[in-house]
Amino acid sequence: MHGFWPNKIWYKFNIYPAHSCGFFVKKKLHKKIGLYDTKFKYSSDRDFIFKMIKRKFVGMNTKKYEIFGKFNPYGVSSKLGFFKGFKEEIRVRLNNQNILFVILLSFITLLYGLLILLLKKK
Repeated sequence: MHGFWPNKIWYKFNIYPAHSCGFFVKKKLHKKIGLYDTKFKYSSDRDFIFKMIKRKFVGMNTKKYEIFGKFNPYGVSSKLGFFKGFKEEIRVRLNNQNILFVILLSFITLLYGLLILLLKKK
């Protein structure tokens, strides 16, 4: 997954990748937002990035194949299946958004995913 679409944060899942190499945060930003939330087994970085976007902190991303550092494609989060990753995304959202909105967004996302699968089979 690649890309960064902070303007779609309120109505779309997967608007940003979890950070790998090249993600740097100043100490003063951690003081404003807080540290990583360790209750997330796989997504504490996603939760932190979500909070940054929600509070309108400015950031940037690299191009798809531009990496600063050594990237390990065998990390724990890269082994998550679709449903486990989807569950983690929902947990991050529930930590930061209204439960009814998250349920609605989850339902719409699943319907959209099923529609795409059906169209690919034809």
